[in-house]
Amino acid sequence: GVCKNCKYEYPLKITALSGTFVVTSNGTNIRNQPYSTGTAKIVRTAKKNAALTVVKKTTNAANQVWYQLSDGNWVYSANVAQRFTVKYNANGGTSAPASKTYLKGNSFTVSTVKPVRTGYVFQGWSTSKTATKISYKAGSTYTFSKDMTLYAVWKTCTHSYSGGVCKNCKYEYPLKITALS
Repeated sequence: GVCKNCKYEYPLKITALSGTFVVTSNGTNIRNQPYSTGTAKIVRTAKKNAALTVVKKTTNAANQVWYQLSDGNWVYSANVAQRFTVKYNANGGTSAPASKTYLKGNSFTVSTVKPVRTGYVFQGWSTSKTATKISYKAGSTYTFSKDMTLYAVWKTCTHSYSGGVCKNCKYEYPLKITALS
């Protein structure tokens, strides 16, 4: 970032950024400055899949994007990918699928695990807990670029019984049991 001839220091424009990034190649260098040459020193190396907390980003004189870490050091953007999490909320029901983590640029497939709610039929998923229409279908593939919570979308069941159990929502018809001798 400093000219060898005139000592001009390239002004860096640093912008705020937050998120967890994952190292994509083993032995990635973490440096004290956003440069790979000159006065920049290697502070440590990071192993593949190591999680790094990023707080800022900049583009240096060589037009390389670098991320500043929470400890003040820098990592070259080509060596990391941002990590995002998809969380599932049963939205009044139970048995929501477990959260999953994905890297930016990769697609994700919506879980096919269906939550359960007595008296309701599961429709799909939405990013709004008050949604009546689905925006994410179980088993379908999507891309995204931020952490996201998917809420179960429910429809009230109009019970259709077969053998005492609703065919739609699996609600068991309450049976009255009397003693017999």
